[in-house]
Formats: sequence, structure tokens, C-alpha cells
Amino acid sequence: MALPARSQKALDLYLEHADIEVPHPLDAQRWRAFIVAVRLDGGPVDYASVRGQLVDCGFGPSLAECLIDSVEDGLELLDLWDIHSTLDSDRPVRSH
Repeated sequence: MALPARSQKALDLYLEHADIEVPHPLDAQRWRAFIVAVRLDGGPVDYASVRGQLVDCGFGPSLAECLIDSVEDGLELLDLWDIHSTLDSDRPVRSH
């Protein structure tokens, strides 16, 4: 299963600029932008595809797995944000 266009574009941007050996603060910002794109796309995430793309770009399997874990954690945090920010609102709660 392919990622939606917005998510894939954000992942491509991260992979194009990420420095595997000496992480840069913008790497973290780009990765978080990818997580937000995944959330905005709202569909299921093909973690195997993301992991494969990370490994294909030179990330070791353990680092790729840590990044995948951070996607799951980020999506959970965004879900909690939605729940708590809508308690006093009429906006519906979205889920991924």
C-alpha cells in the first residue's frame, strides 16, 4: 500500500535532507512534519513501506524502527490533542 501523496511528499523531503550520521535540528522538524502529514491524510499507515524507504536511504534497521515508533507515538499524541481540545467544542473528534 502506498502512502497518500501528502505523506509521501513529506517523507521524501525528510529523506532527501536527513543527515544520518550527524542529525540536524531541521531533520527533527521535517520528521514531525511527516507525522503531521500522516495525521492529516487520516488513513492507515503502511509502516512496512515507510521502514523500507528509510532502510533503502541508508538508515539502519534499528534507527528505522525508532522512527516508526515515533510516528505511532506522534499519532497517539495528536489523537489525545484532538480529544482534549474538543471537550468544550462542537467539533467532531477525528481518528486515524
